[in-house]
Amino acid sequence: MPERRSAIEWADAIRGAMEPSPGPTRGAVRTRGGEPLPAALEDVVRQLQQQPVSVRLEVVGELIRRGDDLALRALALLATDLSDPDPRVRWAIADGLWRLGASGAVPLLKTIARNDPDEMVRSSAIEALGARAMAAYETKVGAEEATPAALIRTRGAVRTRGASPVRQVTKEAQDILETLYKLRDEAPSAEVRRTADMTLRQLGE
Repeated sequence: MPERRSAIEWADAIRGAMEPSPGPTRGAVRTRGGEPLPAALEDVVRQLQQQPVSVRLEVVGELIRRGDDLALRALALLATDLSDPDPRVRWAIADGLWRLGASGAVPLLKTIARNDPDEMVRSSAIEALGARAMAAYETKVGAEEATPAALIRTRGAVRTRGASPVRQVTKEAQDILETLYKLRDEAPSAEVRRTADMTLRQLGE
């Protein structure tokens, strides 16, 4: 019988299992960096994945609410190395990651946008990347200028790669735009390509 816990208790259990400890590692699951995951963390996540989707979504929401580095690492594992089998949970992770504002969110969103098996999840990550770039631009110029219509006025009527002022805001924004171009041109899914193209348009490219 799956163990019943609240979302807060599950989040605490995941974070606790991620803390450095001399505990055993099975080596069966490794991070993308090649490091084996602690056995305790594998156990907690596998137990969580036996819970209803509604519970897992609540746990994702709790981790996003906390928003610290440990929560980001936990979300990264739930989206990639210990990937939740339900695309709705991975979608919720992608949708919430950019709200954290942490620098580590963008590389993770790029990974999801490129590699998740579900095109809905990949599209959600693309939209989150676009929102992240637009938020940086809005911080610089203000909300009135950080709209698709204003960006089109800035670049002119003809779409030209590199025309968007968004790419001048930060190196991160520039990297996001280049990632979106690559997805638009190379993604095998037509829906993912369409989402990447639409997001580029919204960013003034």
